[in-house]
Amino acid sequence: MEEMADPNPQEEGFSFSATVVPFDPPVPLLRGPVPAEPTDDPSAGAFVLAFPSAAGWASARRSTESKIVHQCLVANSSPPPPTPTRHRTIVSDTRLQHVSDTT
Repeated sequence: MEEMADPNPQEEGFSFSATVVPFDPPVPLLRGPVPAEPTDDPSAGAFVLAFPSAAGWASARRSTESKIVHQCLVANSSPPPPTPTRHRTIVSDTRLQHVSDTT
């Protein structure tokens, strides 16, 4: 019968607690699978995703709408990025060359 070799000291860092990454608990789904109606697109499958209630749909719509409005306001209030000097120089040189070619 073979004896087990002593554990490698380098493998001691591979303990359960050192290698398992904890994750946050999953967020509950806002929509769930519901059997498709005959009027639904048959190529989509036998189920469609639907909100469990009208209140859930309204809450998701309000949340999405507020996020879109917030993103638009942030984008509108930030100054546009400056045009790089090198880019302006290339455009200016091209225009000058084009103008001189036509005269």
